[in-house]
Amino acid sequence: MKIRMCQQMSGSRGDGQTWPPIGGTLVVGDGEGAALCAAGIATPVAEDPPVEIRTAAKVEAAATVTTPTAAPTRSARQGKA
Repeated sequence: MKIRMCQQMSGSRGDGQTWPPIGGTLVVGDGEGAALCAAGIATPVAEDPPVEIRTAAKVEAAATVTTPTAAPTRSARQGKA
């Protein structure tokens, strides 16, 4: 979970890293993030959606247009050649 700090925390985190300043962001576990947000120490930050990297092959495949086939003629529908 990504959070944005609303308060400055003193000391270091459990992993030895320092806390980010007010307005700084941090990625934490869901439980820790929920607890920090519930305490008013941080707010959740929407994570960026995944970005699709399009290669030339994907662009060419997307640009390929298939031509619809004509509807069968009446004689073809009735089994006549």
